[in-house]
Formats: sequence, C-alpha cells, structure tokens
Amino acid sequence: MHKRRLGPDCASCHNARAWKSWDFDHARQTRFRLDGAHRKLDCLACHRKPVDKRPTLATSCISCHAADDVHDGSFGKQCERCHVTSTFKQVKQRLGMSGWLQ
Repeated sequence: MHKRRLGPDCASCHNARAWKSWDFDHARQTRFRLDGAHRKLDCLACHRKPVDKRPTLATSCISCHAADDVHDGSFGKQCERCHVTSTFKQVKQRLGMSGWLQ
C-alpha cells in the first residue's frame, strides 16, 4: 500500500496479530509533532518517496512550504515565529516590543 515510503520496518507500525490495526504515535516516535493542519494529513502527503532506512524528513516549515512563503524568504526560515500550524494566514499577535503572543 505505501510501497516503502514509510520505511522498510513494518513492525514499527503493524503487528502480526492484526496487520490492519496499526499504531504509530508521530509525536512520541519522531521529532515532528503533527498538530494544526498537519493532524488531518494522510501520511503519504509528506512521505512521498520510498526509503531504505527509517523515514526522516526535514522539520522546518519552509522545507515543505516554500511555495507558500509570500515573504520570499525575506524573514528567514523560522515561520513558526509569526505563524501558527493551523494556517499560514493566521499570524501570532504582537505583544509590544518584547516578543510575540499566540
């Protein structure tokens, strides 16, 4: 079904008793928590290419969302400093000169 796009280690998600029953906690088992709009994505929306080892992807927003960057990189690669993960259109509110407030 996923043709090695989630890696070669089937046992990291499936078990022999119930192959269709899978359990993978992305937040606990990777360094990328699926929150906001990422929660609703199918695994293969991000994991597109077959891999021979454990699948790893870049965790910076810009690694997947470069085409969505209306600032054309002028504010750097740390989108999360101003934007939330539910939508790029929502911007964190500024809290004076001291920083940002979500």
